[in-house]
Amino acid sequence: MRRFAIEALRTFGLSLLAAAGAGRDEARILTDCLIDAQLRTAPFQNQGVVRFAVYARRVREGGITPCAAIRVLLDRPAAALLDGGNGFGQVVAYRAMALAMAKARGGGVGAVAARNSNHFGTASYFTLMAARAGLVGLAFTNASPEMPAWGASVALVGTNPWSIAVPGPSDRPVVLDLSNASSGKGVIRQHAAAGRSIPAGWAVDASGRPVTDARAAVDALLAPMGGYKGYAIAVMVDLLTGGLAGGLVGSAVGSPYEVARPQGVSHLLLALDPDAFGGAAALRAGVAAVSSEVHGAPRWPGIDAVRLPGDPEWERRDDGIARGAELPDDTVERLREIGGEFAVPFPEPLP
Repeated sequence: MRRFAIEALRTFGLSLLAAAGAGRDEARILTDCLIDAQLRTAPFQNQGVVRFAVYARRVREGGITPCAAIRVLLDRPAAALLDGGNGFGQVVAYRAMALAMAKARGGGVGAVAARNSNHFGTASYFTLMAARAGLVGLAFTNASPEMPAWGASVALVGTNPWSIAVPGPSDRPVVLDLSNASSGKGVIRQHAAAGRSIPAGWAVDASGRPVTDARAAVDALLAPMGGYKGYAIAVMVDLLTGGLAGGLVGSAVGSPYEVARPQGVSHLLLALDPDAFGGAAALRAGVAAVSSEVHGAPRWPGIDAVRLPGDPEWERRDDGIARGAELPDDTVERLREIGGEFAVPFPEPLP
């Protein structure tokens, strides 16, 4: 693991995306999303700057359309439907949340569905857009199948991430961001590389039996969080996104690693204005009360702090800003390789 200056990574990302054919504004949005993900998530979750390599190759091979025309297909006072034009998922979701926020400011609620999009990274980036503006944000996306339907022997359901962010009295909203799998493949690959086994609830084979050998789990089915409950939530997110938007659902959604194939991902972005409900002041007071209770609660032995959803990510972000973003060696090598392919040098690590 080595640390890199955040602005150096930002410059690399902007230059790489420009070389791949991205427009200036979409490169800015995408780079900001990936830098934020790098700072907020654990490096082995593979949601941060390592994605530059995937997206650049997808553009080159035709899987993503740069400078895509994002069209409003339907527009009502509180709702809209977008066609993403097979553009970058982050850019499509950004536009959808911006529109949802504008509608919420006018009528209290804004809901925007989008289809014909691609992988959009961390859902919390978009919910935090709303929460930082004093609104409640919700984001949902479907994804390519990695989990079985409950009791099935094949992958039929995506991990289908979702996020909720609620503003409070501080500049740090309470934010939930999760997928419906017990673990992701990035964490499993880290265990495999280290020669460690994984917990029984992370992956299953075609017969539904737990897989604890991390090397075997890399090619196994991801297990839903909470068993059948996580599976059921994932199905409902699929229907709230692809189903509601009139896009692809289930096994029809493509993988981001099939670089020449458009994914056909769908999203749903919502914004709620607290003043259309109990009021912003009441929401801030509620967040403050819950925060005080949680942070002041008696702790289990060996627990250093009781945290709210999002607290670990804020702590990780603070560390990255202060000391530089931490990248695993395999991520550095992948980014150097893609930089070489597009004649964009990757920066050197911090001393």
